[in-house]
Amino acid sequence: MKVSEAHLALSSFSNQNAGIGISIDLIKRLIFDQLKRLASRFESLESNQTFKNSYNVFFSGDFDTSNLTFNFVNVVNPINANEFFPQIEIKNLKLNIKGELEVDESGNKIKKTLALISVDYPVIAGIIQLIEKKLKITLFNERHFESGFIKQWEIDQTLKTYFELPPHNFLDTDWQQLEVYFKATSLFSGRDIADAFIDSLNLPDIFKIWHC
Repeated sequence: MKVSEAHLALSSFSNQNAGIGISIDLIKRLIFDQLKRLASRFESLESNQTFKNSYNVFFSGDFDTSNLTFNFVNVVNPINANEFFPQIEIKNLKLNIKGELEVDESGNKIKKTLALISVDYPVIAGIIQLIEKKLKITLFNERHFESGFIKQWEIDQTLKTYFELPPHNFLDTDWQQLEVYFKATSLFSGRDIADAFIDSLNLPDIFKIWHC
């Protein structure tokens, strides 16, 4: 769109009110730069469910963005075509996650890694909103599935023995329940992880030049 056409469209949209037009290409470039510079790790994201009603569960891991693609679309209200909002679609994000149980050792909280989980996100969609004069991306929806699961207690005998001795006293049934728990929780916590990923995208305050 030519600048003159953009001015005319903004004038028609704003009527007698003040209006500011922002290039879609600018927003796309800002988001893309953020994705490229994004820190590739997250630490100690706590699950909202405990294991056996006594162990707090945490997830830490790495984002793999090597095959990530990015798309920018407008979503139109099917009831009112005049209402729409810009949305970003981030595709092919992969996560390598550590599933951890928190234990108490002489009054100190220690996290023990018990599972390595791979989760694939075919798509994470976020809405671009103007909140308090700043552009903000919030999670709209996401899809994810587990693509790998390694039980550390089957590899590390010292770790297995640690939890089978007092005060933990894990039995075979506890390990079975832990596997089910991690599988279920990793899927249910997938949205929280996607939300944290989207929330980490911080757009610069491009409206600052208009602040009084």
